[in-house]
Amino acid sequence: MVVGRPVRSAGEDSGLWPEIEKFALRLRARGLNVVFEDEAFTSAEAADLLGRRRPSTRGKGAVDALAASLILKQYLDRLARDA
Repeated sequence: MVVGRPVRSAGEDSGLWPEIEKFALRLRARGLNVVFEDEAFTSAEAADLLGRRRPSTRGKGAVDALAASLILKQYLDRLARDA
């Protein structure tokens, strides 16, 4: 399971990290392998690809879904490079 890890531009974890870490621990407790992938700027990139200036509450589902696919693609691209 690839889980986005919110990292601030200075490199430190965002305030959401403790909640995400708990989520990952619950997944691992169910026997799933969890890997984290930096999700920095994926929501902004998704909004841009969808033709929106910035993520908003309206249409947030589409932005979130595309951002998730960008995180997964980034992870898979990194695996291919490191192979």
